Amino acid sequence: ATLRPKLRLPLDYKPIKGWKIAFSMDLGSFEVDADVRRNTLAACDVFRSLGATVEEVDLGWGDEVLKAGMAYLEHLFGASLSQLLEEHGDDMTSYARRFAEEGQKSKATDFVGTLEVAARMYQTLGPLLEKYDVLICPTNAIPAVPAEFDQTTDTVEINGRQVNASLGWVMTTPFNMMSRCPVLSMPSGKAASGVPTGIQIVGRTYCDADVFRAAMAYETAQGQWYDSAGTRPSL
Repeated sequence: ATLRPKLRLPLDYKPIKGWKIAFSMDLGSFEVDADVRRNTLAACDVFRSLGATVEEVDLGWGDEVLKAGMAYLEHLFGASLSQLLEEHGDDMTSYARRFAEEGQKSKATDFVGTLEVAARMYQTLGPLLEKYDVLICPTNAIPAVPAEFDQTTDTVEINGRQVNASLGWVMTTPFNMMSRCPVLSMPSGKAASGVPTGIQIVGRTYCDADVFRAAMAYETAQGQWYDSAGTRPSL
């Protein structure tokens, strides 16, 4: 948990030609939508066009990552939210209320278990990030859930497979547990529905500048998200 030397972020970033970039489509256990896959692979090609090498890697992670991520968030944020249940429970959304109720049940031993899982995850991610400059993967496994989606009652299917409705499609979860790794999300394209998809750029612990450098190179090559009046959302 010790810090690297004082972090100073530059205003201008050099090209990433010669960089080695690790890539994982599913982080070992996520089911990923076809539109997200297509746009993520296209993003990999953008990095290759910039002179970087992009190689798919196996992190060795499994279903235990999502389970630990759920327990981690329930213990920290669910338990914090649970203190408001008595006075404000009726004002909460069904999702927030269930999250708070699960947080009430969380024990210190549950939380310690999540830290042990995170440590095992870093045993593979850490060495990879010494070999590669950054890791890229999707931000979410699907473009979106419906606006009226209720995680306490609704289900989520990806490629015909039902996944955990709370976080089974949220691929930021592993990096919540390993929060010393800087992560930046960038648009990767649009799904057939017109909804944006994204990629995450994950860097070495406390090496935020690497993540910004990769993101700036990608955005410069890809073009701004709204590059004309016709692509801007209208009110």
